Amino acid sequence: MKNNLTLKTAALVCCAVLIVAFALAAVVFSGNGASGTSEVPENSYAEDKSAVRFDFSSEETETACALYIDGALAGYYKDKAAAEYAVKSAELDELAELETHYISSEIISSVLYKTGEYPVSQIASASVIEFPHLTIAVTSYVTEHTVLEYAVEYRDNASQYVGREKVVVEGADGSADDTYLVVTVDGVETSRTLIASNITAEPVNCVIERGIKAKKAVSNVTPIFIMPYEGSITSEYGTRYLMGNTFHKGVDISGVRNSSECYGKEIHAAGDGTVYFAGWQSGFGYLVIIEHANGIRTYYAHQKKVAVKAGDEVKQGDVIGYVGNSGNTTGPHVHFEIRVPDEDGKYYDVDPEPYIIDYDSYPHR
Repeated sequence: MKNNLTLKTAALVCCAVLIVAFALAAVVFSGNGASGTSEVPENSYAEDKSAVRFDFSSEETETACALYIDGALAGYYKDKAAAEYAVKSAELDELAELETHYISSEIISSVLYKTGEYPVSQIASASVIEFPHLTIAVTSYVTEHTVLEYAVEYRDNASQYVGREKVVVEGADGSADDTYLVVTVDGVETSRTLIASNITAEPVNCVIERGIKAKKAVSNVTPIFIMPYEGSITSEYGTRYLMGNTFHKGVDISGVRNSSECYGKEIHAAGDGTVYFAGWQSGFGYLVIIEHANGIRTYYAHQKKVAVKAGDEVKQGDVIGYVGNSGNTTGPHVHFEIRVPDEDGKYYDVDPEPYIIDYDSYPHR
């Protein structure tokens, strides 16, 4: 038992000696490193991180809202509300330059707001930036005056020969005010929608009567007479439905544009002959009848006054009277008839057309 205790005591003493020896060696090693005699390279140890310091004082920052229009910086603002106000002000400035009233507008440009911390110098330098152009779609009402063109209607007239046309109703254009909903982008129209059309004047269609009556063979008739007045034909030979379905025995010649322009104009003898009658006759008013060498008689009715007397010899083209509206008329004109005798010497009316030189060249009204 005593031997075991002695061995344990000896072991403890040895351990204590070793610990003291190692401690002394560490002190000696530490002293050698401090004196620079160590063989260990100077850069073989790690940097002391406790010496690293972050410097935030190099640039002052400020909270702001950066505004971008179509990707371009428009400036920095105190907050988003201030940036939105700037955009609205720019929109109103551009709308104020429009020359038309608008009902609504919409910004088409891309608008981006970025709130964050920005260097004060960066914010200050942006103060000279020109505000970018805003692309705006504008909706407005546009009213335009439109002409409504008249149409042409044709009506068959059995009392007129084939090839004859007569304007019975003059055409007149109408008008309308059309209102559109128009969208423009930067002044360029992109869409238009008709929303209202107000007709201010209805168009009046032109009505033309065209003859469907077949012409009779007149190969045995030679045109020998001139038109007694250089005007417009207003009524031809034949049945007239506008006058209560009566038969018109001659041709009416009036003014080219209107009836009043022919009043008082000269009436000329259609051919050479002798004045058979000159004076008043019921229905015809003031009337001149000329009898020609071939026995044909020509009638010139509704005159203002006659310029010849019975028995006078006249030549083709001589003045025999003046256009009027005496007798049964609806306005100033010359009623011209041609009457030929039969075998018994009785006169009957014929269509004047084949007897008149260049009849087709006269306008119809």
